[in-house]
Amino acid sequence: MGESDLQAIYNKNSSKRNENLNREIQDSTAVDFLKSLVESYLKRGKVHDALNAYISAYSSDFLDQTCLETFVAGLIEKARKMVTKDMKFNVSFFLCSLCCDVMTDPVTLKCGHTYSKKCILSVSQTESFVCRKCNKSYSHAYLSQLKINVKISALIEKFLKTQQADHKRSRAATPDCVCGTDSSSNQNASFSEADDDLVALEAFSSKSYLRKGDLLVKLEKYEEAIKHYLISLTFDPNLTEAKEKALKFFHNFLHKCPTKMYTKNFCPGEFISSNVARMDNESTVSYSPVMKEKKYDGNETKNLNLLHSNKQLKIDSLHDMLDDFYNEVEYISEDDFVKDQIDLACLDKQDFECALCIRILWEPVSTTCGHTFCRVCLNRSLDHQTNCPLCKASLSSFLAERVQSTTEFLEKAIETLFPNEYADRKASYEEEMEELYNAGKDPEHVIPLFVCTIAFPTVPCPLHVFEPRYRLMIRQCMESGSRQFGMCAFIDNDIAEYGTMLEIRDVQYFPDGRSVVDTIGSRRFRILRKGERDGYSTGAVEFLKDESLNANNLQDVIEMHDQVYKVSQAWFMRLPRDTKQEILQHFGPMPEIEAGYINSANGPSWFWWMLAVLPLEPKSRLMILSMTSLPRRLKTLYRVLLHLQSTIVV
Repeated sequence: MGESDLQAIYNKNSSKRNENLNREIQDSTAVDFLKSLVESYLKRGKVHDALNAYISAYSSDFLDQTCLETFVAGLIEKARKMVTKDMKFNVSFFLCSLCCDVMTDPVTLKCGHTYSKKCILSVSQTESFVCRKCNKSYSHAYLSQLKINVKISALIEKFLKTQQADHKRSRAATPDCVCGTDSSSNQNASFSEADDDLVALEAFSSKSYLRKGDLLVKLEKYEEAIKHYLISLTFDPNLTEAKEKALKFFHNFLHKCPTKMYTKNFCPGEFISSNVARMDNESTVSYSPVMKEKKYDGNETKNLNLLHSNKQLKIDSLHDMLDDFYNEVEYISEDDFVKDQIDLACLDKQDFECALCIRILWEPVSTTCGHTFCRVCLNRSLDHQTNCPLCKASLSSFLAERVQSTTEFLEKAIETLFPNEYADRKASYEEEMEELYNAGKDPEHVIPLFVCTIAFPTVPCPLHVFEPRYRLMIRQCMESGSRQFGMCAFIDNDIAEYGTMLEIRDVQYFPDGRSVVDTIGSRRFRILRKGERDGYSTGAVEFLKDESLNANNLQDVIEMHDQVYKVSQAWFMRLPRDTKQEILQHFGPMPEIEAGYINSANGPSWFWWMLAVLPLEPKSRLMILSMTSLPRRLKTLYRVLLHLQSTIVV
């Protein structure tokens, strides 16, 4: 063989290799484009156009099954949205929204949303992680120190164990699907047996639809079998057995029946060129058979005889099968769906109890160490110490941030799975908040009492709150919306009989939980009955207001008022500079005379300002605070000022 012959053979082989390589590249390009085209159709809800794309592509020269997985996943996603669109809680809460798989090592973010830890750490390696549900951003440093949510992890583990056990029992009870080796008589007997089993099956569960699909394969009703595998996946997208069988029979049906579905051999070049223009054209007209109006009554929808060939419309094509699939999904109720996904027998109230109050969780909050408590219980614990009540891990940073979003997974689970207990906790909480909000409206509604000093109407009273009982009291006042409490002095080893309501204007928190509360005095009160709640004092009170003035004495009172006001100004101006500066810094400037003070419940504001800055004993101040006669208070203040003027050293 000469050199020219060898060169010719080499060129021929090289040309063949190049053709094969080009074909592989062309097929690879077609696969990518087919997947993109199908995804585009599915996003716009055009499942029939997506199916047509596969029908056009399938032939003996195009056998790629991975593209079909995209199509099936899109069908299931649409079906699950149809069933769960109005559902408050379903099995999807057990899934990580990043990987769409059952959560592993679940961690709960500050916003209250939960993900698999490996998913958020993988995303945050190169950039900050943004929560898909609320768009809140988190750094990798914060995410890496998060601990697994103990309660959610335990719930998922318990849920999965139950499902795995059910799947094992289902597989053990499922008859073999392949009966090709039977003789004709045995095969007919097997068909009859399968037909009877099909009628006897229980409806509305992933496992029952999987078994129905297997039995329909045994009856050689492949299109119906595909439909039932799809419904099984709608119930449980992670049911691998149903997914594999749906893909297998879909693939076989497309590959073996091209003429039945009006297809032609697939040419990647022609396919791409003919479909590029259609991909972004919303007005594409494609084959989409009219959805059949199936009339079901209440018994028929739940009667498995619908699956029997004598009582069901014959499926003539895959397009019809898709219509039937979505029609049947529409008749699956939310209750049927949830009961299949969450076995109430495997989840009980103890799985959702707070470790502190031993009641079902209310407004569950998850800490950075992974434990979950009622928000109220956790805050009361942090009032005493900054460690986790269970593992004793430091929660100083958690407390300092004061971000306590409710853990969405647990709250929705409790609300849906235990509605009566949830309603009881909600009613109890709302009743408590209403009682706090209505504090002081009548003697039956007690007010919280801060036992510390004497406060006065219209006078600022800043407070440094550090005791656990008063931390709780301030928090309850803020949460209930009342934003007020009573202030009383402790005199002669007892709570003073008279006090003043303080209105909260602002609260500034320290990282360790202490706070500075900016308040101002409002109404005066007299305690009728004392009590206690959550460790702090309470009181049933009556509010005081000044007595009405006699019209005959009105002018005399006004003249007395003006005179005492001038004497008060003079006394203040004669104080040492440093003393005046301290008073101004603490109480602010002396108020001007306001209009209408004669008819106000507490008289002029400047009077209480003077009483606050005067160097008087607590008992003397308390006595003046209790007076409801404006003339009497003015006379008393005048005598005090005359006495003090002689003692001032300039």
